[in-house]
Formats: sequence, structure tokens, C-alpha cells
Amino acid sequence: MLRWLLLILLFLLLLLSTSAFAQQRTQLQAINVTTTSARQSFISGAGGQISLFNDGPNQAYYTLGNASVTASTGNIPLPPGCSVPVDIANNLAVAAITSVGTTTLRITQGTNVPAPSCSSTSASQALTNNRSILIAVGNTYQQISPSGQNIKSLTIQNNNTITNDSCWIDVSGAVAVGNQVGTNVTVGGATMTSAQASIFLAPGGSYGRYFPFVPSGPIVGTCGSAGDSIYVDWQ
Repeated sequence: MLRWLLLILLFLLLLLSTSAFAQQRTQLQAINVTTTSARQSFISGAGGQISLFNDGPNQAYYTLGNASVTASTGNIPLPPGCSVPVDIANNLAVAAITSVGTTTLRITQGTNVPAPSCSSTSASQALTNNRSILIAVGNTYQQISPSGQNIKSLTIQNNNTITNDSCWIDVSGAVAVGNQVGTNVTVGGATMTSAQASIFLAPGGSYGRYFPFVPSGPIVGTCGSAGDSIYVDWQ
């Protein structure tokens, strides 16, 4: 009987130790993120995942790489108050940057790191910003949103239901401000018009995205006639 009790006790101890190991996490030094790229190296043997938490007021952009990796505003965005788990794979460090201002990127390395989330405080403070535009020159692209905006949701709509004019928007950076709908651009090695490289919005048609799939910009657009409007809001 005593032998069986000892075996059960050893089994329970093994389960506890395995669970503790599986949840092992190490808090790395936080990155003080500015408009100049900064990095933090990973700890060998501390786990194959990291959790990145943006503990500051501005959006950060991050990337993983070797010991000299640098970040740019074209990398993955991480809004304020949000965290995301990332597999380290063969990478040695994480780098981050902001487009404006500063923020703090807190890094936890380990296994079974927390799932993606955004703090309720951050979400409750999100205000809707109406950024609607009037078209200055028909069929000529103008800026809807510059790059690097701290956006958690985005809605764009062609509201020209009276004039029935069509609109075109580009969220990829392929179409420049000042291009006409017929101006050629190169996308993936292919030459096409700016209109062909854009999202087409018929009257009443809309485009919407939510974090983490909101484009980081720049966003440009145009419609058929001067005086047409494009409804835009973001949070």
C-alpha cells in the first residue's frame, strides 16, 4: 500500500513540475521605443516564444531577426495597450520603432505565453475620428490617411449615391498622391493602371478593417468628379 502511495505522490510531483516548466516565463528588459530603431536580444534556453506588450501611448512597429536587426514603420504594427505572442524560431532579437513619439515595449520570453489581447481601458477610450474628404480633382488620387497612424478600426465608403460616381482607394502604397486613374504603376512585377491596382468602390460600397488587419498606410483615393466625397472614419 505504501509503495502505491509513493508512486502516486511521485506522479503528482512530476505533473506539477512539468506544468511549472511549461509555464516558465522570463521578463526581458523593456525597449524604450522611439523613432529610432531599438532592439532586445533573446535569452538562450528561456523558451521559444515571446509576448510583446505595448505599454505606452503610441503605436509601435516590430520585427524579429538576427543580433543586428532593425525595425521600420513598414513592419508589423502593435497599437497601445495591446499584446501579441510571437514564435522566436531561429531569430536572435526583436527590434521596434515608432512613427511618432515614444512608447514602451515590454517583452516576456517563455512557453505558452498569453494569447493576443488589447486592454479594456484602451478599447473604452477609443474615439471615432471622422476623416471624410472632398475630391479636389476628379480621377486624381489624394491622401486619405498618412502612414503610421494609431488606428484600431477603419471604415471607408463611397457615399456618392446622388452623382453615382465611382471611387478608387489604395491601401498598399502602390499608388502615389497625384496619380490619375490611368497612371501606370508596377505591382508584383506587372504594369497596370492605378485604377486596376486599387480597391473599386461603387456608390454605397465600403471597405473596412479591424486590428490587427488595419493597413498602416499611406491610404490614397479618388472619385470620378471634383466635389465628390469619400466617408472615412477610424478609431
